[in-house]
Amino acid sequence: GSLPLTASGCEFYAVTSVQLSQMGGIFAVVIENPGATDANITVTQNEDFAPVIDVAPAGGVRVIELPFVTDLWDANKGELVRDGAYRVQSDRPVRAFQYSTLNVTASADSSLLWPRHTWGTSYFVASYDATAVMSGFCRGAWAVVGGEDGASVTVTPRPGTKAKGGPGIGVDGGGKAPLDAGDVLQILSDDDGDLTGAMFV
Repeated sequence: GSLPLTASGCEFYAVTSVQLSQMGGIFAVVIENPGATDANITVTQNEDFAPVIDVAPAGGVRVIELPFVTDLWDANKGELVRDGAYRVQSDRPVRAFQYSTLNVTASADSSLLWPRHTWGTSYFVASYDATAVMSGFCRGAWAVVGGEDGASVTVTPRPGTKAKGGPGIGVDGGGKAPLDAGDVLQILSDDDGDLTGAMFV
């Protein structure tokens, strides 16, 4: 049967999006299993990635550490990375979170991953101005994951947007790009830009 539109589900995508580089940082997906039965978890990615098979215990959590995708995590321009997302599948409904990084706090974020069956077709970006730091700039960014083969994303930016641009996306932050399941399109703001207000369809 169909699953309700909640944060619990059986298929998720995790993305190692851009961060300030930190030695020793660990990317991880955390699976919370609220059920009374163990959940069997499988994480896959591209053909070079050995699938991870694990168990989230009933009423407990499982931390699964995964490699950073360098083209996304250490990006300084827009990138389209084929099979760049981690596909997380479970044989029973669970909740999933990603931590980037799990263990270092200088530049870190965490996200509740919405299951694939809850995804919509229209979203707005909430980002921030690029900020100067000792190593250059900490730029705002957005990332989109393909949920099925043969899909595409069309981006309409807010007037005056300044972006680094990337495959299919111009320096005004707008454009269209093709996406297959698991592909990741990540776009960064320019040094004096803010991507807030862009609309995806």
